[in-house]
Amino acid sequence: MSTAEQYRKLPHERIMLEQLSDQVRECHERAAEAKAKADATNDPAFKAELLDMERLWRSLARSYGFAESLEGFTTVNSKQRHSANQNHLETFPS
Repeated sequence: MSTAEQYRKLPHERIMLEQLSDQVRECHERAAEAKAKADATNDPAFKAELLDMERLWRSLARSYGFAESLEGFTTVNSKQRHSANQNHLETFPS
């Protein structure tokens, strides 16, 4: 079974991943807003603060993205490990 097929069979995990994707998207939107405000201001201190906010939002988006990919990996890996254990038990019953 492919990873995509396994992913489709896990609705509660998929919902969690989609939620994380929403969080990643929200972070990128906030980062873009901070950048637009920074581009629109002439105050150097405020511009620096806004650009720092942009950087922090992008960093948070990367963190959420990493968590998303890690969750997907561990979920599929756990299912594969469970399936392998079941196959082993069927092949070599106690």
